[in-house]
Amino acid sequence: MMGEKRLVRLYNITDEALNKFRDELKDRRIEKEHIFYYVFGVLSTPEYVKRYENNLKKDLPRVPILQSFWDIAYLGEELAKLQLNYQNLPEYEDENLKVEGDWDPEEFVVDAKLDERNKVIVINKKVKVYGIPDFAFEYRVGGYPPIRWICDYMKRNEDKESGIVWDPKIKVGEFISLTRKLITLSKRTLEIKQKLSEVIKPL
Repeated sequence: MMGEKRLVRLYNITDEALNKFRDELKDRRIEKEHIFYYVFGVLSTPEYVKRYENNLKKDLPRVPILQSFWDIAYLGEELAKLQLNYQNLPEYEDENLKVEGDWDPEEFVVDAKLDERNKVIVINKKVKVYGIPDFAFEYRVGGYPPIRWICDYMKRNEDKESGIVWDPKIKVGEFISLTRKLITLSKRTLEIKQKLSEVIKPL
């Protein structure tokens, strides 16, 4: 009779690294999961990226062991879970953020353009989402804000050479909802990064 299958969580952290953290900080409570979130927190800190920008382009990141380990680990965990579960975030609400135009929430998105200068998203050439707050452009992934990512990829695209069609089949109402959630994500991410900046010193 075959035994039951069990899911085993594996961390890409060696026992040597675990013992180094425990010995350096004189804290046996530290586990590999805590180190994972600590490293994520450190690497997400603007000060770290700015200071080691040149090294990060040509070498693996080097992570210091700081006395504020637990503060960084807790914030790193909060940040990681926030980014993984962004679709469950509440929609950002503000009197300045408005949607105008004659639109049907059930209509599919076939075109979406972001005008960063004027902070406006135009959907299907007739629906405007405007009054997008500045902080929605400050938080960037891979060099540009998440709301640009959805404008570039969450719409129908056809490769002219291969004829392959990418069609996420997202509706206008869903697109606007996702836009609002990504603004919430940007706001909360920047808040956590600010807290990380405060506890990570000295770096």
